[in-house]
Amino acid sequence: MKFKNKIINRALTAAVLLVLQPAAWAESEMPAEPNIVQETESATDAVQTDAGGNTAETPPEAEHKTGWWQTVKDNVRETWRSEHSELYIPLRTWHNRAIYSREKIKTFNEAPWGIGWGKVRDTPHNTTHSLGLMVFADSHNDPEPFLAYSWQRNWSVSENQKVSLGAFAGFTARSDYHYVPIPVAWPYVSYSYKNLSIQGMYFPGSKGNGNIAFFWAKYRF
Repeated sequence: MKFKNKIINRALTAAVLLVLQPAAWAESEMPAEPNIVQETESATDAVQTDAGGNTAETPPEAEHKTGWWQTVKDNVRETWRSEHSELYIPLRTWHNRAIYSREKIKTFNEAPWGIGWGKVRDTPHNTTHSLGLMVFADSHNDPEPFLAYSWQRNWSVSENQKVSLGAFAGFTARSDYHYVPIPVAWPYVSYSYKNLSIQGMYFPGSKGNGNIAFFWAKYRF
């Protein structure tokens, strides 16, 4: 009797396994169902709605703009929106005495008059960005406008002093060139004490042309 019960139990167990095993195989072979919620959210993120209610997909390249031109535009925009402004005062124009004769130097204006204004901002990386316009008297005592964007790297000397090395890029216009806009880019040096900065640059040149140093002051508000 016990032997007969064992045979019946084993037969029932085998039957159950035969029924359940194909179901397990079927589940393992079925493809995974797509995550409809995640796909819907991803599709929604890739779509933008304009003012008229129309939708359009956002191209992948528009999500991450890392080109140099985009960086330039972002820096100019951020500097222009800065809450800090500064006043520009031209100080001195100097013509190299080793290049120009004494008689020629007497015909030059080396005491420029003028004024300028701009926006300025500092960054956490010890750099300063400026955007401004200055108008001053050139070597021929004619007005010369100068519009430029500048960037400089700062090194602290003390709590209130720093020295800087920078560069600018912009446009100028001169009377001897019929005030046609002239692109210009050049490095400069700077010394600052609190809100006052003295800056200068030197333009090299050939015999009778260029070889001029120019100095100006900035006061930050």
